[in-house]
Amino acid sequence: DFSRSSVNFFGGFRVTDRAGNDVTAQFTPTVKALLILLIVSTAKSGGIASQKINHLLWSYKPDDTANNNRNVYMSKLRGLLEDVGDIRIQNQNKLWSIAFEGDTQCDYLEALRLFREGTGEEDVDRLLELLLKGQMLPNTELDWIDEYKSAFSNTTIDFLCRQLRREDLTDKAILQAANTIFQHDFLNEDALQAKVRILCKENKPGLAKTIYDNFCKEYRKSLGVDYTVPFKEMI
Repeated sequence: DFSRSSVNFFGGFRVTDRAGNDVTAQFTPTVKALLILLIVSTAKSGGIASQKINHLLWSYKPDDTANNNRNVYMSKLRGLLEDVGDIRIQNQNKLWSIAFEGDTQCDYLEALRLFREGTGEEDVDRLLELLLKGQMLPNTELDWIDEYKSAFSNTTIDFLCRQLRREDLTDKAILQAANTIFQHDFLNEDALQAKVRILCKENKPGLAKTIYDNFCKEYRKSLGVDYTVPFKEMI
């Protein structure tokens, strides 16, 4: 449940406070960028140095001005997060990091945890539910975020492709998984085959053929060669 006390990346940046109010609009572009930077850096390497924050967010400013900006925006961010929940911004061993405690949640951090630690069927289903929310920060354009989005996208595709082969997954879930894969990779053959198969099973062969034909056009346009797997072979 991410309806309250949460920071969400999937399907778009969104923040909800303790009462369940959407407070995303209170996060100005710079505050938002700082929050995202703290989250992804903490998840990847345990934190980020002050100099690196200055370089990524205020590279065009002199050192003194960049330091002042960082301190001002850290203070603003801390104030906003007080209403969201038990979220601590820390500076230890010259590294800035962020911690979600109590009932506060971040869908991105939860997904990474499940990728890393999840083993049981319940964990897999929980992770699948998270990923079906949509892409990571689809409308956020920051040069330095691309590497994080790309890495997460690759991990997501690998996971969802494995789910397409699960015999216990419902047709609806398989279709959702295929659609989510296409958001990350519009030329994914596993997703195409799963979607075509399910649509034909649901007596929608016309729609399945249209999706297949569009895939073939994009495949030819992007790679310069024809897609060789015939429609009939998929069904």
